[in-house]
Amino acid sequence: MSTRFPKIDRNFDKNYTPQSRRPLTFSERDSPENNSEAKSVKMADGDEYDVFSAEKGYPGFCAGFARELTDRMSQKLVPEFSEQAGKLINNALLPIKRDISTVNQKVDGAIAEVCVLRSKVIYNKTLAQEAKDLAIKLDAKSRMNNLIFSGVPETLNEKSSECLNKIFEEICKIEGIHEDEVNIQRCYRIGEKNAFRPRDIMVQFLDYNYKQAVSRGREVLSESVKVRQDLPVELAYMNRALMPIKSVAEKMSKYKFKVFVSLGELKFRLPDGKELVITLKNLDDVSADVNYVVNTFKANDRLYCYFSVLNVLSNFRFAPIRINGFIFEQNEKYIQYRKAAQCNDEMSCIKIMESDNPYEIKKLGHTVKGFVEENWLEIHTEVGLTCNRAKFHVHEAMGDFLVNTHPRRLAEASKEDPRGCGLTLSNDDILDQNKWHRTGTMGEVLMKIRGELIQARKEASSRVCRPNRTSPVSNQ
Repeated sequence: MSTRFPKIDRNFDKNYTPQSRRPLTFSERDSPENNSEAKSVKMADGDEYDVFSAEKGYPGFCAGFARELTDRMSQKLVPEFSEQAGKLINNALLPIKRDISTVNQKVDGAIAEVCVLRSKVIYNKTLAQEAKDLAIKLDAKSRMNNLIFSGVPETLNEKSSECLNKIFEEICKIEGIHEDEVNIQRCYRIGEKNAFRPRDIMVQFLDYNYKQAVSRGREVLSESVKVRQDLPVELAYMNRALMPIKSVAEKMSKYKFKVFVSLGELKFRLPDGKELVITLKNLDDVSADVNYVVNTFKANDRLYCYFSVLNVLSNFRFAPIRINGFIFEQNEKYIQYRKAAQCNDEMSCIKIMESDNPYEIKKLGHTVKGFVEENWLEIHTEVGLTCNRAKFHVHEAMGDFLVNTHPRRLAEASKEDPRGCGLTLSNDDILDQNKWHRTGTMGEVLMKIRGELIQARKEASSRVCRPNRTSPVSNQ
């Protein structure tokens, strides 16, 4: 049985071309040649799509339909999906936004409470300091009739009567005071016994004026005997700090006036009857008044030249700093201590640390053993930066004073000190920088510290407290 096969079109391969098997482009479809047999199909949505004749080759219906369907989906479904997705995301973020708003309000409330507590702390500190100052003054007044005698020889098992007789012998050396006039209420040794030196003697007089007469005539006492006021520790410390300022004020005064230190206060009695009172607390606030009494600086729009222990910028100025666990009453003490330490002169280090007088400390620095100027010049700028950075960052009032000198160039008006400009304040050329003998390295150090302070304060001003935030959503 023979099998019949369909008749093969021998011209099929001749009629097949790649061009006839691909979908037509829009330009080809719209041409008269290809458009003659084009048909259209109406879809369910009412739109009509062209269908290419199958006799022309591979039908373009699938490709065209897919292309049109993609366009329709992108135009309708994508916006709808985006809208729905946005709603879902907003609904999901709504509790988070509400929580953030609540947290922000709590933070703002906490900041406000901290500000209130801080103001209360400052107020309470002020009250406590005032109460402490009052207690110190009352304690000092209770000791007004007391004097402390040091250096009076002490015998073994000394009795109170023997101690009193020794004081009588010393007091009777003062002119105008007789033994029968001595009115002492109490007299006794204070402190623990020491095998190397005698203990001090506390003497309480009945009359304040009599006590003052003994204090004024103490120069005629024995060479080994010293007399000092009986003061609370705080006032004694203040007096020691103000004494160098007193000595400088007496030497550099423009007018004849009386200067004395009493109960932690340095008092200037001026010829016009006015009285200027300086303490360690208001020392930074009386620069103008001090310059009226003592020449401390000369300045113009470009330069600020300073000198004197009374000036805030001076290394002799009393401004306690703590470096590496040690307390230095002024920068000069730290500078000379570093000089002695560099030379491994332990004895000079001890003497410098024991002294409170910057002038004495300066002299001790000149006697350091093994000092080599070339080695010191390598570190003296770093030493100056260290102590001045501590001084002006710790003492805010002094830092304000230094910042207010901007943009003037600073220089120490010292003729002997190599860190100064080589001229004194009394020289008329001090305000002419071209006539300076030296550049003034200490002034350059201060200007560098001033730049650091200005930059730090700019950064601090930018970090202000955050303002109250408005809630992005309702808390209800």
